[in-house]
This record gives sequence, structure tokens and C-alpha cells, in this order.
Amino acid sequence: MAREPKQTFPIPALDSERGTFEIELSTRKHSNGQIVSAAHGQNVRDGMVTFMLYGDFSKTYMRATGTATQRALDTQHATAFGPAMLPQITADCLAFYAEKNSKTCIARDCGRAFDSSIPETRNPAALRSFSERYCPACREGGNAGSEVITAITAAA
Repeated sequence: MAREPKQTFPIPALDSERGTFEIELSTRKHSNGQIVSAAHGQNVRDGMVTFMLYGDFSKTYMRATGTATQRALDTQHATAFGPAMLPQITADCLAFYAEKNSKTCIARDCGRAFDSSIPETRNPAALRSFSERYCPACREGGNAGSEVITAITAAA
């Protein structure tokens, strides 16, 4: 039986509290009979590998039909994930997370795009939804539902 070719490489820009971020590249026989070469993002922390199903980066780079012999798997893996492809895969991954974290501010007369992964600094527990819906400038400037923020801050 042929073994699945795999390799991983880190993307330090995406390291987080979930662990060291890396991309796993693999080529395998899919249940539909195709040979599939795909990349997916995962975090490694204390020897444990984690990923969010439908939440982390995942992309198929090559599909082919044929018998999944070891030679066919190795050849397709080398073709799909050659050295020239690694910068493209890294760029695809970074673009995926940039889009995932980007939001548009819902404050009146704002509409600025912002990175929702920037944490709320005033009262993170009470204002989590504000940090996900309002840009930092509106949060700091009081344009993010200021009467609600005042009420939450007074209650805390």
C-alpha cells in the first residue's frame, strides 16, 4: 500500500496563542478515486496538532485521475508542491487569514475596513462584540454606540 507524501512548513506571521502555525502539504487518494494534492493550516502546541474544520486555511492545488501507486503520489506531490509553489501557497494562506479577519465598521458615516483580531483594550469581556463590529477609531472616539458603551462601563 502506498504511503501518503506529506511535508510541513511554518508561517511565523500566523503564530498565536493556539500555537505555532504551519501548513501541511499532502497528496492522497480521495474517496472519489482521484489523487488530490492539498494544503491546510494547522497549529502545533505542546506536540498536539489542532485546526478548525471549515475555519482554517485549506485549498486543493491539484487533482488527477489514475492509480494511486507510490510513484504516482510522489510525482504529483513534487509537481503540485515544488519549490516554486511554496511562495504562492504562503501568499494564499496569508490572504485567507487577512480576509477572514477583515471587517467593515458598522458605525454611522464610517464604513472603514479594519482587522477584527485587534483586541478591545477598555473592557474586553463586556465589549467583545464591539471589537468585532466597530473599528478601533470609532471605539476609541465614542462613535461605536457610545450610550451602550457608557452603560456597560458604568455597570462593570
